Amino acid sequence: MKRYLLLLVIMIIASTYLKAELNDDGVVVGPFIFKPHFWLVFEHTDNLFLQGKEGFHDNLWIVRPQFQLIYPFLESSVQLTYVPIWRDYEKYEIKHRFSHFFTLQSNILQSSGLNIKISDRFIRGMMEVGEVDPQKELWYGTNRFNKNLFEANAGYDLSERFTLNVGGYFNYVKFIDHDTPEFFFDYNTFMLNGSFGYKMSPLTTVYATYGFTANDAEQDFDTRDFKGHQFLLGIQSDATPRLKGGFQIGYERKNLNNLNMNANNFILSADASYEISDATRILLNASRGTFQSAYFVAAYYRATGLVLTLTHHFTDKLSASGGGLIQSNDYQEIGNLTTRKDKIYGFHAEIGYIIHSLAVVHFNYKYDNRNSNFDQFSFKQNRLDFDVQLGW
Repeated sequence: MKRYLLLLVIMIIASTYLKAELNDDGVVVGPFIFKPHFWLVFEHTDNLFLQGKEGFHDNLWIVRPQFQLIYPFLESSVQLTYVPIWRDYEKYEIKHRFSHFFTLQSNILQSSGLNIKISDRFIRGMMEVGEVDPQKELWYGTNRFNKNLFEANAGYDLSERFTLNVGGYFNYVKFIDHDTPEFFFDYNTFMLNGSFGYKMSPLTTVYATYGFTANDAEQDFDTRDFKGHQFLLGIQSDATPRLKGGFQIGYERKNLNNLNMNANNFILSADASYEISDATRILLNASRGTFQSAYFVAAYYRATGLVLTLTHHFTDKLSASGGGLIQSNDYQEIGNLTTRKDKIYGFHAEIGYIIHSLAVVHFNYKYDNRNSNFDQFSFKQNRLDFDVQLGW
């Protein structure tokens, strides 16, 4: 199967270059734009399995091509993207080396003021733990999984001042492997939301949002099943030519179906971008929410985090960025047991250089530290990455 897939990709690329023309946007093939991209990554880590002080040094090679086909029409577009990822370690014998990402996106704009966005993203993954655990409870795993995330959103301008948005998603996660220890589990999440906005000015909008979420986990983890309600107030603004951002703050109530209990929490998300100069920018993101847990009998945990990133362009070709992460994961009370608390810290620094409009190199250093009141969940990790990117 992999050989046939590789042969198909080679044939598509070859026929594309023979019959197409090149420009700054990609390869023009009739009404389509084809954008191939290629990453070659070398990574060194001093703690591959994230096992406290018992670090396992290893080197990793990653090959990551991306094939994107875009069909633009009027002010709308449809995009199809395929990304296969191949990885191999120097010492660790990995069972499965490939992950696959398929994404279909459409953005349809109507002259009446209606904007419809639909996307479907399928993943056949393994080490992409953040896809099934975005708040860093688990970090590392080699269990293969399938994930399909379907999202739809419609926005409509009721008038010059008032806007209406409705949308939702369905997220399906199923693990192919259930290796020991079984940290991961299957689940489906369904969400619907609606928001009503008021444009205080052309650059500032305030809005109110209601969201309903239903989560259904596999039988052995059915204490994670819940129905949730969120009520949020927010603002989005380009306050000045250099300062942009927004925030939403509100209340969440989760009814844990099989525990006969409720979880009531204060939640928020905020982001801001400030251009100190034409070459320097600061990005700030803050968040707080509750998430289902794979730890022991804890049904959920609260994650509160702050991320700061600074980017600077020395020249048109040379740039650098750096930043840090602070996060606290606090778990629900579990009878008379000690409550788990994780403090997560991290920072990164990167230098990038544009060799050519179609060729870029990066050198990246990352440090991650989880300090838990349960020693078995604490670890430190240093990573060095070097990557070469070719394409559009």
